[in-house]
Order: sequence, then structure tokens, then C-alpha cells
Amino acid sequence: MLVPDEVARAHIAQESAAILACAARNGAKADIDIDALEIRFSFNHPVDKLPLLLVADVHDYRAAPPAWRFLDPESGLETLQAYPSAGNLPGGGPSVINSHKGMGTICAHFNRLAYAESAGIHPDWAAATDWLTTAPGTARATNIPEMFQLIYSHCCYSPGRQGV
Repeated sequence: MLVPDEVARAHIAQESAAILACAARNGAKADIDIDALEIRFSFNHPVDKLPLLLVADVHDYRAAPPAWRFLDPESGLETLQAYPSAGNLPGGGPSVINSHKGMGTICAHFNRLAYAESAGIHPDWAAATDWLTTAPGTARATNIPEMFQLIYSHCCYSPGRQGV
């Protein structure tokens, strides 16, 4: 544990109004479970219209980034099909949504699961505790609403699901 749960809860409580507003602006529903330190965003894929469930584990939040993953809305399991596929972004930039080791992943400095220390895709990135000092030219978001907005906007360019 990097920070006491009470500290992470205080950060989430401070951002909760902005989290709910950002979700609503994008047609999503945000469920904030402050006791479990988990935030669930439910929305429909912009292209295939099927439900998506994006979950953020916010233990140690601000000392380390959340652990972001897509889960199957029915089973609650992480599957390849729960993830949108990467799309072609305007300007040709890479999507933060891709796959790694046969599983979907959100490849961004604000996802603890993208770091090698979490068996992520980036052994070249420093420790997840350095997430607020990312290199220029990478996807940057420093609070939960910004993170959700960036992930959601990349979903808008996704042609469908991975592994389907």
C-alpha cells in the first residue's frame, strides 16, 4: 500500500462531482464505490452499440494511477471481447486501446496495468509512481474525469470489439 485508503477516498470524493458530470456528458453512467475504491463507467460502444463496462481500481490513487480495465458487463470478467478494438485516430496518432498477451489493455501512463511492474506492455516506462511526469507526446490525463474522457474518446474511433 502506497497511501492509506482514506487518502485515496478523499481524492475520489473531491473529484466525484466532476466524474459524474463527465460521464453524463458522454452518455455514460458512473458508479462510485468509495468504500471499495472502485469506479464503474457503463456506456454503449459508439459503433456496435453493445454495452461496455470500464472499471477503475483507485487504491493508492494519486500516489499511483488507477488500474483501468474493461470487463464483460454480464459476467464481470475481463475478456478480450470486453475491450473495444483500437481505431484510427484523427492525425494518425496511436489509440490507448490495444491488446497485450492476448488480452485487451489501456496503454497509457495513467493506467497502472500498462507498467512492467504490473506485467504491462511497457517495460520502458519508469515506476507507476512516476505517472504524473510522463514524457511529452504521450496520452496525458491527471484526474479521473480526464482519464475517462480520453478513454471514451478513443472508444469513439473503435470499429468494434477485440477478438470478435
